[in-house]
Amino acid sequence: MEIGALRSGPDGTYTRGDVLRSQVLEAFEEAGITLEQIQAGIEERSLTLDYLDQFYPDPGPRSGHTYAEFEASLGPRARLLAPALAALGLPHPSGAVAMRVPAEQALRSFLEAWDMTDDDEVVARAAHLAGEGVRAMAEGWVRLFYEVVSRPLLERQAPLEEVVARAVLPAERVAAVAPELIGWLLQRHMQRAIDELNVEDMERELVRRGRTSAAPTHAPAVAFVDLSSYTQLTEELGDESAARAAVRLSRLADRAATAHEGRVVKLLGDGVLLTFPRATNAVHAALDLAATPPDRGLPPVHAGVAAGPLISRDGDVYGHTVNLAARIAATAAPGQVLVSETVVAASTDPAAGLVFEPLGRRRFKGVARPEAVALAGRR
Repeated sequence: MEIGALRSGPDGTYTRGDVLRSQVLEAFEEAGITLEQIQAGIEERSLTLDYLDQFYPDPGPRSGHTYAEFEASLGPRARLLAPALAALGLPHPSGAVAMRVPAEQALRSFLEAWDMTDDDEVVARAAHLAGEGVRAMAEGWVRLFYEVVSRPLLERQAPLEEVVARAVLPAERVAAVAPELIGWLLQRHMQRAIDELNVEDMERELVRRGRTSAAPTHAPAVAFVDLSSYTQLTEELGDESAARAAVRLSRLADRAATAHEGRVVKLLGDGVLLTFPRATNAVHAALDLAATPPDRGLPPVHAGVAAGPLISRDGDVYGHTVNLAARIAATAAPGQVLVSETVVAASTDPAAGLVFEPLGRRRFKGVARPEAVALAGRR
């Protein structure tokens, strides 16, 4: 190729790396970066495309089918393909696009596995769960690598040889470990989820047969934990610093949840939603986070905790208890953990080590009646 990005072999053929480089060049052009600009970067030794095949994922061999042919081969399941791709976060290709073997195998197997009911939404939900998790990991890893490896080299205008030496091999290792880690981690989480579901089913069956006491002595609880003055932090220090603070909060929240038998349900920009088997667990975790010292790089946090029935679906939780915890959290001052009356009622055991200061009843948007709120602390 004229700009020197692609170089055919003696027999006129091109390598997988050349295919990747041509795709990257197309992406540059679509973004408005001209071939002349790329050529200047290559000639000035400020840019190279020579090492893309070392860390770009291998798309696999072509299957010999177009997308339209593959779609037709699915038979009745063809109706599920486009919604599944959208839910996975992938574009819908044109019918003439050449398919790859791994893509065909993965999509066919996925549709066969989840086409188990008359409700097509089940397939889309399964695809969305997979797509969101993997997309977040992929984008997060790429951005993290750029932050800690690539950008410092670029900011001090390191020579191309140093950039290659210090960035290419680490990038290759990161790219290589991702599939292995995802496979292993998915198995571990699936095993835990299956075990939890089996235990729940067994407990319900034992109750139905009168073999054990029906009702639990505690209700599950949720905690909303938010960064105070997040908007101000963004304005003063910029989006990146604010994003780092949110990441630190998520890490601390995960540790607090694990220490108190809970789990992080999801991140919410400047906050995090957690669930716990008992109200006391949720309050202790929220108090731990509220006590985070300023030297951890976080502005003060505030939290709201509520206990009661939860609706669980696709790893998320919904319902009145979740809404109430969010409304309570929004009224908490920096450093405060406010709780609902159901939390206070479930935390009366002195062994829990908690104290509550009643703050009276408050009205919350979307909540039918005024709710009693209390300020939580430790003895």
